[in-house]
Amino acid sequence: MPQIKLVAKLVITAVILVALFRIADANRVVDAIRNVSPAWLLLVYPLSLLTRTIQASMFQSVLRCVGERLTIRRIFFAGALSGFWGLLAPGEVVASVAKWKSLSDATGRKSLVLSTIVYNRLLLILVPLASGCVVLWWKNPIPHLPLAEIAAGLLLVALTTAGALFHPKLGATLDRVARNAIAPLPDFVSARIEYLLAGLALVRSIPARAHGKHLMISAARMGMTLCSTKALLLSLGFDVPIEGLVLLQSVMMIVMQMPITLGGFGVREAVFMWVLAEYGVSQADGLAAGLLAFTTRFAFALIGGMYQIALIFDWADSRSR
Repeated sequence: MPQIKLVAKLVITAVILVALFRIADANRVVDAIRNVSPAWLLLVYPLSLLTRTIQASMFQSVLRCVGERLTIRRIFFAGALSGFWGLLAPGEVVASVAKWKSLSDATGRKSLVLSTIVYNRLLLILVPLASGCVVLWWKNPIPHLPLAEIAAGLLLVALTTAGALFHPKLGATLDRVARNAIAPLPDFVSARIEYLLAGLALVRSIPARAHGKHLMISAARMGMTLCSTKALLLSLGFDVPIEGLVLLQSVMMIVMQMPITLGGFGVREAVFMWVLAEYGVSQADGLAAGLLAFTTRFAFALIGGMYQIALIFDWADSRSR
């Protein structure tokens, strides 16, 4: 079954890319990439790495709130490892498991790491979704798709999930329901679920002011992502306004939830083409921008690949903090 899914995704990825190159004219795409401004393009990669570092600092802050101390470097490498497997494996499950396994090895607390990963992920998407709702209600680049409604729905789901899992009172109610449900189950099953509930309980102990701090870090991460995208588009000679950048990131977040291709390859490029067309960017230049954006993810995954090799040959310790 996994092999069939992988082959299906490879076929879908290839079909989408061929279609995009035909629509945009492959020769014009190549010309756009050849004429890119090296100075602006070289700025994109450190900005992208800085974005990942901010994300790692947020995860570090969350872990400190529940009594665990890991260096930003260690969390950064765990994220890079996730990026590496996310590029190779179909779907996001393998990538998430790679990060969970890496950080669990470092802390020895699997349940807590799982809970913090979920918490971190929810906070990272709240700010882009909230800002995206505002921009999409004002301007939808794909009129036949209800993107504003989808963004609002995803935001509501994220807020509801965060409240149900991490609000002290709501979470305690959820725990009681879960414990009643697992009571008839065998001991070894109920013990594992109790272990997960214990991890959630620890994350719920994070004080309210810390949630505000983490949302501010999430906003800083989004700001750095916008700066990186701005530099990338300037390298192609286009100065897209801030609302266009927010729109691009928000639509990207919505569409990339559909794991129909490997690493989002093809889907990401299509979003660049159609969203940027609203701001006078040709389809060829939009596709070129999407391909260049992929190279930043590839560079991050390359770091993860080197870290994976270091782990295999015992050049790095998976239990290091």
